[in-house]
Amino acid sequence: MTTYIARKTFYKALALAYFILICNIFTFAQGGPGLPPCEDGSMPTPDGDCVDNPVPIDGASLLVAAGVAYGLKKVYDKRKQNKEADIA
Repeated sequence: MTTYIARKTFYKALALAYFILICNIFTFAQGGPGLPPCEDGSMPTPDGDCVDNPVPIDGASLLVAAGVAYGLKKVYDKRKQNKEADIA
């Protein structure tokens, strides 16, 4: 029984080490130096074009917006359910 547990623990540790090493190969701390800024001080797009006002949309703000929308829907459904229970 103890050899089974030890073998199972060893295989879990081996799998974890494998995934850590594989993930470490594909991750980088920083990107390259990138493109120089435009004449007006704005940053260029990856194509090298200078745009007037680029709007960054990051994943965190999208997740927050989705969470707020989901919460509002849950509140709406709960109020609708309570209103239907009061009528019946």
